Amino acid sequence: MALANRYLTLQRDVHSGEVLARGGDPEAHSILQRTGFVPVVRVHEHYHRLPTGLDEAEEERLATRAVARLSAVRYHVACDEAFETELREAQYPPRRLRRPPGRTHPPGDQHRGSRRRAD
Repeated sequence: MALANRYLTLQRDVHSGEVLARGGDPEAHSILQRTGFVPVVRVHEHYHRLPTGLDEAEEERLATRAVARLSAVRYHVACDEAFETELREAQYPPRRLRRPPGRTHPPGDQHRGSRRRAD
């Protein structure tokens, strides 16, 4: 993974007033979306923004939470002072599917090469 993808900016746009997040890799995009950011994909750019209609306190809460989540998994986030936090939210690994005892492969999956076709 490229080190450049571990850097993001999360700031309030001076022209529109929207809270925007730029940069990152697919993991960062996933974290942003789970925090409430909406992906914006245009021809020459890809970024995330908070939904419209939120009050300023809610925007700051969501942006601060995004900074905490991204920092917890070692992303460098350049953000506005209002969004800075020392808080690091706990990260949990994804749940794995539990297989019944004695089963070593997913149901319906045949071992490759275990059956030979009679010619």
